[in-house]
Amino acid sequence: MKFWHQVLDRSIVFSFDRNGFKRHERQFDPEEQHRNLSGRNFLITGSNSGIGFAATEQLGRRGAHVLLACRSTERGEAAVETLRSRVPAGRFELRQVDMADLSSVKRLSKTIDAPLHGLIHNAGNMLDEYQTTAEGIEYITSLHVVGPHHLSLGLQKQLEAGARSGGARIIFVSSGGMYTQGLKASELFHPSKPYDGMRHYAHTKRAQVVLAQQMHGRLSPLGVAVHSMHPGWVDTAAVRRAMPKFTAATKWILRSPNQGADTISWLAGYDGDIDQESGFWFDRKKAPLFMTKRASVPPVEIQRMMQRLRDLDASG
Repeated sequence: MKFWHQVLDRSIVFSFDRNGFKRHERQFDPEEQHRNLSGRNFLITGSNSGIGFAATEQLGRRGAHVLLACRSTERGEAAVETLRSRVPAGRFELRQVDMADLSSVKRLSKTIDAPLHGLIHNAGNMLDEYQTTAEGIEYITSLHVVGPHHLSLGLQKQLEAGARSGGARIIFVSSGGMYTQGLKASELFHPSKPYDGMRHYAHTKRAQVVLAQQMHGRLSPLGVAVHSMHPGWVDTAAVRRAMPKFTAATKWILRSPNQGADTISWLAGYDGDIDQESGFWFDRKKAPLFMTKRASVPPVEIQRMMQRLRDLDASG
């Protein structure tokens, strides 16, 4: 049986899809998803729909206080209203932020005084055309990499306080698409032309995994662990909009948002000893960082990416 599990997992299709989740779910400890999280505070970006909304609801049902950090105030308010109707005892609050806008990210960090036990970087997007932010940063790189780095550092004291009162984790919601890409800092910040939105999206998702590892090295001595994960192939409005052909071809096997969010909420609330190093997680287990030799992450590219992030943080 273990042999066939390995074969199916290497096939990708029968691992990243809903059938893969159902197969992996048989190995889950159901008690791990019912641990009471009362008194713990989490912030989730991009949480008004899709995977972020599902993770918010899952944590809220376990007693956590969850801050929804959303770009659209209108959609965020609607999400909070829905959550309060579904989870009457839940504690949900809205915060407005555009994670691609560093000034907006900075304003968000100033609104949070309480200890944070979890910061979940879930906000994401994919574009067909090259765009830049007001700071001159390519939009998707700013949304997936620069903004999360900026917010993590801006909330470091709150996370350290959370670490002293039960533990704290930062979680990057990456994508299985990152397996197709290595890391090249110049391409990350200045994508080559013609702009390939899908390829660049995957590149930034690889960068998130690398960033999680680098930040773990900096923050873990302070009690704050940093992990990344990927949710598999999930049926969300964002995926339908960005990849209509893919969605049409796979709609019968895509995961539900709740299935995609399971590892996020599990990681956020898990009290086991998993924080010695930064893990890349899939369906509650550590996943390999590479599937092909083509995807490489040279140390010099990591150094270049981190230096660029430090420069942007200093200028912001």
